[in-house]
Amino acid sequence: MRLDLGSVEFSKNDRKLGIKIPSKLTPELCEFIGIHIGDGSMGIYNKKEFYIQCGGDFVNEKKYYDKYIKPLIKHNFNKDINVSYLPFKVYGFKFKSKAVITFLNRVMGMPLGAKGEIGFPKIIWKTKSKNIIVACLRGIIDTDFGLVFSGRNKSRTYIGLKADFKSKSLVLDLQKCFKYLGIKSHVTFNCKFKTYRLFYGHRIVLYGPEVDKWFALIGSHNIKHISKYMVWKRQGYCPISTTQERLKMLNREDLEKIENMTNFGEVVQKSYYLK
Repeated sequence: MRLDLGSVEFSKNDRKLGIKIPSKLTPELCEFIGIHIGDGSMGIYNKKEFYIQCGGDFVNEKKYYDKYIKPLIKHNFNKDINVSYLPFKVYGFKFKSKAVITFLNRVMGMPLGAKGEIGFPKIIWKTKSKNIIVACLRGIIDTDFGLVFSGRNKSRTYIGLKADFKSKSLVLDLQKCFKYLGIKSHVTFNCKFKTYRLFYGHRIVLYGPEVDKWFALIGSHNIKHISKYMVWKRQGYCPISTTQERLKMLNREDLEKIENMTNFGEVVQKSYYLK
């Protein structure tokens, strides 16, 4: 699908740095949009400073940002970014670009400031292209979902994939996307959650066999998710652990698979995107 870029504005610095804007929807672009929905934000300071930032778990997602998200941004926008430790125990990036922000906002429909009642991008859903929809869905899951287990002992435990959102629209849209792929999800609305603060929102969960469908049909490029899933499949349970600790529980064959799934260059070269 070709994109109308007439509303995109380039700054002098964008042109100097050689920033490029995608002219059509691709799986790589749509996955970045999903990542932004999950972990990102963008805004305009003083009507002239256009910034975008994104950050994840500073312990378990460093490789995801270094080996996958950083080259993904280079691929989509020809932008070299610095990825580093940020305040509030976050690992990620922040950069300025009028072209990238006006593109994401005016063409792709991403909001400035608070994401509020953000939904699954209509421009992506309307394509009805499975590989395009799956790529965006993967980006959201890799950044905002988590694998959970119903026990931590050395007998087989039940597995779930869940996320909590402020946006009811996004939960409903995600349920629609999962149904489109033949994956059954469960939703709960108007819940009270307690993390580091009191949080009211909406929950969506995949249980048991539906998690296997997620891994087979959508997949992941986040080493945190992949290592948890592989340890659970191999051992029947997944102990509380960091990503590095889980990698030590896996064999060489598993580690090679993880490298192929989490390194952007390997993913593009071997065409891991669904067709």
